[in-house]
Order: sequence, then C-alpha cells, then structure tokens
Amino acid sequence: MIVRKALPKDLHVLCEMIESAKAFLKEKGIDQWQKGYPNPEVLAADIEKGAAYVVADEKDIPVAYTVLQEESEPTYQKICDGDWLNKNRYITIHRVVVSSAVRGKGYAGVLLRALEQKAKDKGALSIRIDTHKNNIPMQHHLQKNGFTPCGKIYLLDGSERIGFEKIL
Repeated sequence: MIVRKALPKDLHVLCEMIESAKAFLKEKGIDQWQKGYPNPEVLAADIEKGAAYVVADEKDIPVAYTVLQEESEPTYQKICDGDWLNKNRYITIHRVVVSSAVRGKGYAGVLLRALEQKAKDKGALSIRIDTHKNNIPMQHHLQKNGFTPCGKIYLLDGSERIGFEKIL
C-alpha cells in the first residue's frame, strides 16, 4: 500500500467511496454528508488543486481518501465551548473516507500519519479536522490517533461540528 496524491483516473472510485460513506452515515442516523456534499465536482476540484491524497492498494486502486488544505479554514476562525491548542500555522484535513471493503483495517490511520508528515514538511505546527457530533466512530478514530477535541465550530450553512486538533 502507498500514500500518493489522487489522480483524475481515481475520481470514479473516490465517488463510489463517498457514496458508500454517505449511506453508512445515514444508516447510523448521522446527517453528515446527507445534503449533496461532497459531490464529484468537489472531489475533482480537490484533485485538480493537488490537495487530495489516497491510500492505494497493491493494484494502485484507492482504498482511503482525504484532503490536506494548506490555507486557513474560515469556519475555524471562531470556536465555541473551548479553544484551539495552537494559534499559529496549522493545516486542515477534510473529507476522510475509507472504502467499505477495508473499513476498520487501519487505512485511515495510515493516511493520517502520512499527512502529518506532509504537514510537518510544510511547516505546520498542528493539524485540525472536524466531524459531526454524532459521528462517534470518527471521533474515536481521531482520539486514538492523538487528536484532541477542542470545541464546537459551525460550517457556513450553520451545521455544528466538533473541532479536533493535533500538535505536530
């Protein structure tokens, strides 16, 4: 398995993973990703910007996907009921998804650790990420990988999320 930048040829597989994740979240009663986002246009833009990363299996087929955003995240400017651990240079991770065929086998952790190194290489002091308050599996995964819950943030549409951060 390798971690690499996502390529345009990966888009179809990434869209399938996202749709499967949306169904999984819906089945668990979590309304995250239930309003048409993320969609193929968002994923294609991630790839075009060079911000999308995948874990690829031995056949070079993506089994996990996420985005490493270097620019400041506008929705992280205000955090409620807590505070960020680091006030300086951070990088944000968005849209973590793992193929249902390998869910629970550690691929998300492999991807997070690889992106931590990339963030360090880019001079970041921490990584931030957010997830839905009812997405307990993701919260558990983040804490297991050294992320600390820091408070509530609100997306542009007003949806509440829990902000997590990990000092690098």
